[in-house]
Amino acid sequence: MGASDKVLYVSFVYSEEHSLFFIRSIFTAKSSIDFSEVELGPRMEITSDGYLSGFFDEEELTKFAYDLSDRLKQDRVCLISPDCFNKVLETTKKIGGLLESFIEHGNVLENPERAKKGFLSSFIR
Repeated sequence: MGASDKVLYVSFVYSEEHSLFFIRSIFTAKSSIDFSEVELGPRMEITSDGYLSGFFDEEELTKFAYDLSDRLKQDRVCLISPDCFNKVLETTKKIGGLLESFIEHGNVLENPERAKKGFLSSFIR
């Protein structure tokens, strides 16, 4: 199992004009997540540009990503800012190294809920 397995990647942007964070894409090592398949909160909507909006701050964005990673059984979340995204695309030579580069340059957070479940499941069989 590689470092990029069991990671939910969340690419986001911040709009000064709207004072909101928008999610550009969500994916794992195995697939892309379609926003229409995601349970959206009351303020969230899919914009005409195809982004997911409704996050007032990075904390809300992170909580949403944690909740989604828990539902998708992913152990970690990798938040990918526009700077990180561009840097990875500019510096990664092989397409196979993109996910590892996102982990290296992105903001990787362990999902505490998944860690608790993993720890407890080792005792309950």
